[in-house]
Amino acid sequence: MEDEEFQQFLLGVKEKDVQMDEMLTGISHSLSGLKQNAQGINRELGKQHNLLADIEDQTEHSNKELEGANKRMTKILKDTRGVNFCMYIICLLLLLGIAGAIVLVVRM
Repeated sequence: MEDEEFQQFLLGVKEKDVQMDEMLTGISHSLSGLKQNAQGINRELGKQHNLLADIEDQTEHSNKELEGANKRMTKILKDTRGVNFCMYIICLLLLLGIAGAIVLVVRM
């Protein structure tokens, strides 16, 4: 009787071992998939890092160009302030002349 009980016990243990092996195989497949996903994410992060570095370089270059253009524009505006005042006076005189011509035409 003990021998039969022991055989039943061993059979139960073997069944549990088979179930555990199946579960461990499933876990192994899942971990393998996770590893592949992690490697893919790592590759993508590397690409994104390179792209961000390129964008940063381009942005710095653009900022330098804009600073230079801003300095040139400021200098041009400072240099042309007197010219602008003369242009305003000329435009005002021209408008007054046109208004006078319109008044003359209307009176006729």
